[in-house]
Amino acid sequence: MLVRKIMMLFTFITLLGLAGCGPEYTYTPPLSPIGQACVMRCQDTQGECTHKAQKRADRKQAKCEKQAEHEHYACLLYAKTDADRAKCQKSGCYEYADTERCDNDFRACFQQCGGIVGVVK
Repeated sequence: MLVRKIMMLFTFITLLGLAGCGPEYTYTPPLSPIGQACVMRCQDTQGECTHKAQKRADRKQAKCEKQAEHEHYACLLYAKTDADRAKCQKSGCYEYADTERCDNDFRACFQQCGGIVGVVK
């Protein structure tokens, strides 16, 4: 059961790596039960880190959208002519969760547990 979960994890991580533009990684899990349990803790830590990064991005996105709405409203309020109002545009907000540190920490943890991380490109 634990081995199956670990194999599913590595399939998922490999697919995530294939979707990105950066280097691709291969993961060979440790064979010992202790090493496998260690990797599961690494996965839990990575999940928490990713969740926190997403929460930070969500807060930044909400703040940016609120600011953009305020600026757009102020532009419309103080515009003197229809032509000026037509120039008022709401800024776009494009925050994303930066999980690079989470991923780097996971790879280091994975290796410390006895796993092997390879770089494809």
